[in-house]
Amino acid sequence: MDFLTINVDKVTVEGGSSEYLGFKLRKFQEEVKDSIEGKEKVVLQTPTGSGKTFSLLLSKHSVGLYPVLELLEDQYRSVSSLFKDVEYQDEFIKIVRAGGEKLALIKFSATLAKGKEVKLNVLEDRKVDRKIVFTTPDSFHIYNQMLTYPSHTALAVIYGNPEVDELLNVDIKRKEIIKRLGLFLNLFKGDMIFVDEFHLYDNYQLSSLIITLKIIKRIHDHDFSLILSSATPSEEKIKKIEDGLKVEYGGNFHFKRINARKGNVLVRGRAKVRLIFVDSKGKTKLSRFVNAGDEIPDLIHKGLLDNVYNELKEKKQRGIIVVDKVSQALEIAKALHDRFGIRVVCKTSIKGEYCGEDDVFVVGSSAITQGVDYPNVSYGLIARFFSEAVIQAIGRVGRKMEECKIDLVLPKVGNGLKDGMTYEEFVEWIIKTYPSINEIDYGDQSFREFLLINSAIAVYERLTGHQMNMESWNKGIPYIGDISSLSLLYYFRFTGPQVKYKLGSISSEADLGTIMRNFSFEVENNIFELKGVGRSAVVANCDQKKLEGLANKIVSSTFLELLGCKFEDENGNPVSIGKQLFLVVRDEKLSDYIINTGRGIGVKNSDKYCLAFI
Repeated sequence: MDFLTINVDKVTVEGGSSEYLGFKLRKFQEEVKDSIEGKEKVVLQTPTGSGKTFSLLLSKHSVGLYPVLELLEDQYRSVSSLFKDVEYQDEFIKIVRAGGEKLALIKFSATLAKGKEVKLNVLEDRKVDRKIVFTTPDSFHIYNQMLTYPSHTALAVIYGNPEVDELLNVDIKRKEIIKRLGLFLNLFKGDMIFVDEFHLYDNYQLSSLIITLKIIKRIHDHDFSLILSSATPSEEKIKKIEDGLKVEYGGNFHFKRINARKGNVLVRGRAKVRLIFVDSKGKTKLSRFVNAGDEIPDLIHKGLLDNVYNELKEKKQRGIIVVDKVSQALEIAKALHDRFGIRVVCKTSIKGEYCGEDDVFVVGSSAITQGVDYPNVSYGLIARFFSEAVIQAIGRVGRKMEECKIDLVLPKVGNGLKDGMTYEEFVEWIIKTYPSINEIDYGDQSFREFLLINSAIAVYERLTGHQMNMESWNKGIPYIGDISSLSLLYYFRFTGPQVKYKLGSISSEADLGTIMRNFSFEVENNIFELKGVGRSAVVANCDQKKLEGLANKIVSSTFLELLGCKFEDENGNPVSIGKQLFLVVRDEKLSDYIINTGRGIGVKNSDKYCLAFI
């Protein structure tokens, strides 16, 4: 294990000269406000923590699109905390007083609303003046898929009723469905659409984002300002979005750029960064970065955090420890308990016995880094494998503080570093050193895009009577399987289907991918008996010759079973996958990544093939 220490300069932005809703604007926020009024399409580049999210307040009706629910929830809380005068509040809607007007904050996604009623009529009843909608790109797609079923199911989805059968005795009228659909659609008829942290979208999610924007534009047939926001925007992603929207905006469509300039407003203090190089396991560069966090518990036992812990306690500050896997977070929580006798806050999908309420350290993964603004964070211990995620995590440390400390745990790499660096130079080094989410290509998404946009158009034509332009398809169909499973293309299911598990006295459900990459287990009667932190696998026992013609095609679990494939745990016990779509991958590097990150299952006795969750 080797150490290297560097110093990174503070981060600032230029202040503005005007106020809005009682808040003093920064210069880039003033530029964003002008762009919204001109309905411009903008890429906003400004450091994490500098106030990008405040852009949502600069429009009468804003729609914020987020890549994950954790970010949606926490940005909703972040904006909500700015206003103390609350007129109405339920689980999804909060109406506050803002500058003499009524502002409605609405968090809405098909996943959040499942089984619950979202009382959209309250927006009319309360006569709100402004709206901010926090949602995800998949909401349109999931709702469209559900609306293609009989009207009872459509109404169940719109109302959020979990028991569809209860509605069979209800007199449902087309007029009522259209009314509810209209309330839903009006949520997305914004003056401005704000795509936050768009650099975090992988190619599969980016495809869904583009189709969502196209559907909103076509259905509402009105122009709006579109803002892509990121501290580290990807030129490749910007070009893909530009190309995807040229039918709507013309062949010469390009985004305008707004970059926050340095100035007198402190965003983050000087950072003392220590690089901790470890001997992590893995066949490829990417898997070695994934597994680097496995070494942190041993580092804690050797005293890595002794001085940090005492300093945080003395100054009443906080540290975050950000890793990629639930198992790493739980093992770190145990190591902190063994070393300091504390039970720390764990931001993980599965909780362990050493998690608690002591927030001198907060341990977790994406829930910490994607939009969550923990106050007084002066220290960060970070072991993530994508450059985009590392930059995101660093941005959570040292906000509005004069100085902070950051430890990066990573495999041994050529450094190319100098002692004193600007923040921009340090970010550039991270981008060159770490793997990128852009390296992961799930193949051609055009067939899925064709299905998504045409199904949306068909639903709205059927329910409203307004005719719209449909897409055409002149290529071969890259899908093999039963028609009913095809509807799963509407969902983001990167970590696989939900399965039942038992961990000690706890019985619950979690994604199969999350369980595989974090726990050792055996399957009995299709219940995953978790033995502890570790790693086990579900594999597809298939005749590889039968997979040769399926590479880069989407197949259903039903079709694979007809081919003779059996899903098993490592001991040969049968595993029921249920209805699931897979992309058949025939590439050793990509298969290694997918299996190591729990985004698919391996094929027995093969390093080359895997089945990626879709």
